[in-house]
Amino acid sequence: MRFVARPMKLSDDVVNWVANLAPRILLQKALLCNLTPTADFQTSLIKSFPLSGLVIPVPVGYQYQSAIAHSLAATDTRNAATLAHQLAQAIAQSLSIQSGSDQSVTPAITRDLQLQATEQGYLLITLSPAAIIGWLQHAIDAPAPTVIRAVGDEPRATLEDRSWPLCDRLHLSLPMLLQWAYSRCATWLGQLASLDADINTNDWETHGHQGTDLIRSCRSNALPTHDTLTEHLLLPTLMRALDQMATRPQVKTGLGQGYAIAAAVYQFDAENRLGDLLTLPEYERSHCWSTLTVIQKVLAVIMTQLVGMTPKSHL
Repeated sequence: MRFVARPMKLSDDVVNWVANLAPRILLQKALLCNLTPTADFQTSLIKSFPLSGLVIPVPVGYQYQSAIAHSLAATDTRNAATLAHQLAQAIAQSLSIQSGSDQSVTPAITRDLQLQATEQGYLLITLSPAAIIGWLQHAIDAPAPTVIRAVGDEPRATLEDRSWPLCDRLHLSLPMLLQWAYSRCATWLGQLASLDADINTNDWETHGHQGTDLIRSCRSNALPTHDTLTEHLLLPTLMRALDQMATRPQVKTGLGQGYAIAAAVYQFDAENRLGDLLTLPEYERSHCWSTLTVIQKVLAVIMTQLVGMTPKSHL
């Protein structure tokens, strides 16, 4: 019998950090908290709030789907479609009460959350622009593990055995592609910092909390749209990467998502000139800044914790 080794798990520090950032995990926890036991639902039977992977139906935005009504229907006389409709109303009301009483206790990911029940009994949960901005702010503020870890055998084997098409095309190793993406983010951030006095950092490790007032000051009628430079490529890749790492907290998954992020940075860099960001409205520049800052932060964690290398802002 052939022995197959178990995939090496991420360290507890990384697992906890990812779980604190992954939008799907944050949303699941918030929604579950708003399923308070009532006579209408057998919520005591629900131990988790199932959500699909992130989908982005244009022009709706960032959306998850839940089949929780189907789970409840298994022990209820009502069908899934009816339950989904009632759940959407109950959760929306609960979130509205929280927001009205104290905005500070409402998770950023649930701000202006849209819940829609389908005829098939599914819940469509759409994140608002305000939720995305609040989530990015949360990711910027969250402390990350920074101690360089020694690389074990599995990361080395994964780096050597897996196919990395962009690495092959550019004749780069995965660690070097990650380093390039990290430093390229620093270049973009430096350009943005040169325009905005409030955004004066290109290094999240030492200035992670500076420049965030611009994000908080975005007006609700001037939030970034789905068509901004980072919205169609970088932000979805970032969100999916964190969701995947939270779902499968393994070294192999972490390296794969690091590659996906670096490839998205490469595509973003190929499609846009540095000057393109400089001509954007202020609120879109701040959105680009926050997205790139979080991407750089995630790349740094993957590099230090899984690859065992120190990120450098300049090559």
